[in-house]
Amino acid sequence: MLRTSVVGLVKMPVMKKGPLSEKRKILAGQHEDAWELKENLDHREWMVLGILANYLLEEQLHDYQHFMKMKSTLHIEQRKLDDKIKLGQEQVKCLLESLPSDFLPKARALALPANPMSEPTPTGAVLSVVFFQ
Repeated sequence: MLRTSVVGLVKMPVMKKGPLSEKRKILAGQHEDAWELKENLDHREWMVLGILANYLLEEQLHDYQHFMKMKSTLHIEQRKLDDKIKLGQEQVKCLLESLPSDFLPKARALALPANPMSEPTPTGAVLSVVFFQ
C-alpha cells in the first residue's frame, strides 16, 4: 500500500507534489519533536520517582504514580469534553440562527441564553438546558 502511495505521489503533477512534500516534512519534524518531548518527560519522571523513593514509603510512591497517571488521563478527558461542549454550543447557535425570524417555539422547546457563545463554560461546569412548558 505504501508503494502504491509513493508511486501515486511520483506520478502527481508538480503543483500538487510540492505542497504534499512540504506538509510531509512539517509532520515528520513535528513527529520527531514529539518523540524528543516524550523522552524528556519520561526521563524527568524517572528522576522525580528516584528522588521521591528516598522520602516516601512504597505505598505512598505507588499512590503518587497512580495520581500522576490519573491526572494526565483526566486532563485529556476534560479537553475532549470541553471540545464536545464547544461543538454542541456552536451547533445549537447555528440551528437557532437558521430558524425563521417568525418562529415561535412550541411546548418543551429548547431555550438558550441570549448569546450562548459569549461566556465559555468553566472547567468542570455542566451545560444546563432550560425547557419551556
